[in-house]
Amino acid sequence: MRVCSAAVSVRPAATVVSAIALIGEIDFRRMDFPVVSARSLHSDRFFSSICEIDFRRIDFSVLSVRLAASTTRVPPAPLPLPVIRSVDHGAISGEIVVQVEAIPKAVHYEIRYGAQVNGAAPGSWTSKVVTKVRPPVRFQGLAPGSVYAFQVRALGKVGSRDWTVSATCMCT
Repeated sequence: MRVCSAAVSVRPAATVVSAIALIGEIDFRRMDFPVVSARSLHSDRFFSSICEIDFRRIDFSVLSVRLAASTTRVPPAPLPLPVIRSVDHGAISGEIVVQVEAIPKAVHYEIRYGAQVNGAAPGSWTSKVVTKVRPPVRFQGLAPGSVYAFQVRALGKVGSRDWTVSATCMCT
């Protein structure tokens, strides 16, 4: 007999438990409990079902089941790395417009920039925090003729991501 693996969640003030189970080779004809919304309960073949079970009426002596009840919350997954879609000249002199692809569940974005000298990485960075990236983010007051490197990272509930690779643009 295979062991049933189930994820269990208890509703407050109720004895009914929702179980989402992967069940195989268990003879349900010998068990005394009501099951609602299950498929093919009288089958011995492997199947997946969604059940609601009243645990007061189960005879556990005929069932070899391991229920994994978890009261801990699963932490949110880290956000994907953002993507700089474009870095272009702005409408006025000394302005650069950065377009970043939006990431679902990002709380805000931090975009940093710095002037490159002889193609080397910037010695110092200036950061700008924005809550949305549409419309594209504008940076003004930059020195015309200088090449600027831009990087972005997304910040979510679990913290920030790494910085993206630099995207560069010469300011006009």
